Amino acid sequence: MFWSCYHNDAQPSSTNSRRGECGEADVTNAGSSLLSMSGPESLPTANEAADSSSQPQPSLTVNALEERLPELTTKDSHSLGVTLARWFNSLSVEERNQATFDVHGVNDIATETPDLQCRFLWQMDEILTSLKFHPNLPTDAYRLAEQKSMAYVHNPALKLSFLRAVEFADAHLAAERYIRFYNFKNLLFGPDCLVRDLTWNDLCPADQQAYEKGYLQLLPERDSSNRLICVYFPNLDDYDDATQFGRLLFYNCTNTSSTWESERKGIIVIVWVLGQVNIKKFVTKNYLPVTGHMDNAMPYKLACLHLCYNDSLFNAAWKYLFDFTRDPVKKARCRCHVGTPQEVLYELMTFGIPSKAIPITDTGELQVNWHLMLLEMKQRAEAHVRSGHNSESTTFILVPSNQDVLFGRGRRIQSFPGNIRLKVTVEELLPEYETLDKEGKTKLAERIVLAVKEGGARFLSQEKGAWTETTDDLARLKVAQLFRNRRKTSTSSGDNAASTTEKKYADTVDGACPLGLFKKPKTN
Repeated sequence: MFWSCYHNDAQPSSTNSRRGECGEADVTNAGSSLLSMSGPESLPTANEAADSSSQPQPSLTVNALEERLPELTTKDSHSLGVTLARWFNSLSVEERNQATFDVHGVNDIATETPDLQCRFLWQMDEILTSLKFHPNLPTDAYRLAEQKSMAYVHNPALKLSFLRAVEFADAHLAAERYIRFYNFKNLLFGPDCLVRDLTWNDLCPADQQAYEKGYLQLLPERDSSNRLICVYFPNLDDYDDATQFGRLLFYNCTNTSSTWESERKGIIVIVWVLGQVNIKKFVTKNYLPVTGHMDNAMPYKLACLHLCYNDSLFNAAWKYLFDFTRDPVKKARCRCHVGTPQEVLYELMTFGIPSKAIPITDTGELQVNWHLMLLEMKQRAEAHVRSGHNSESTTFILVPSNQDVLFGRGRRIQSFPGNIRLKVTVEELLPEYETLDKEGKTKLAERIVLAVKEGGARFLSQEKGAWTETTDDLARLKVAQLFRNRRKTSTSSGDNAASTTEKKYADTVDGACPLGLFKKPKTN
């Protein structure tokens, strides 16, 4: 999502549009409108604008790439990985370290206090007011949204997601993202959707059929740093054009599991291009620049982009496209993986990405079971909202956090990180449990449930594919059942039932005390 091509002569798009047959705004040349949007994360200074106006600006066109395709495949000897390494080395030590920490998910997240939130929200409001009529930003859609619903546009929860995307570092960047967000939403879905959350019915039948094919998916598991993972299969998709791809990408990004942790830690994107691919067809759809512009308009932080491929032509074409990307900091958050599918999966595992979660078989067949189940969960949640049910009692969790404790059976459930933490905690407290009476055992189980929840974790059960939070009573019964099972296991085996591997895993989380395993990680 870093390959933005920028045009300084871009004009704000008009919001006087009507809905098209496919649910998108019926804007003339909608695809080219997306490509001509202002893309940089910060506005140019007066000197930069003067310099850019006197020099010819690069523009990504289909003809330009088609003319260079033979040259790229025969004369280009530099791999994309080498090019990325050169860009990476051009950064300062601090920027390189920050990019590396983001890629591996080991960066420190500053404590988000109410004072910090209020201060940045006030700054963002002031900046939004000053940018309403800025000539280099497409602000028409934002102003129209304010006319439709001030309550929606100035919802603190929505604005905070954009501030978290920039790590509370710059309210100006967050404000620019916020304005572009409404411009994209208007271009892709029309003014009727500006001041409400998108639903499945906002996609036309053609879009819905394309989305159900699973070329763009949210994975059922998170990485080792508890971040959401999205995967895209460009060599398989048959989307109509860049505009349809933009609608599906926008819908997917704004309908993922949005939590404080996800917004602060960011998401991981995998582009899987292994096997045969028609690079000319892929590039002529202009997917790449559309994706790059959208990256600067979403309420999330892209922590890392993993490019997985095995085609030399694709390698060369992507290098060419990266030449149009101005931000070296974003380039540094890109990682290339070249080889067979098995080799690439092993490389992804070194970045904490579970290889079994990639929905592709050894023969290259795309798996969509989880994707369709997830889609059904979304539709059920939307149906509950439309029917006026209490949203708190019908909240569906798309992808559990690694801290959550899952109800169920099977190796996948038992090896889930949150279940392992609870398992080790129960093992450590088993001697104390044995000395207590019935009332004391109940209180100990309640204590553990409270510790889990205070740490930001949840007890989740699955019904028809959907994860929902259980009651405290059911959570306490699960803890009590674990104690009974541990007592039986330790009695029969004569020693501790928790494996050495499990204990080492728990020690990496918090080795101070058993209940400390579920406390929120310290952030300074």
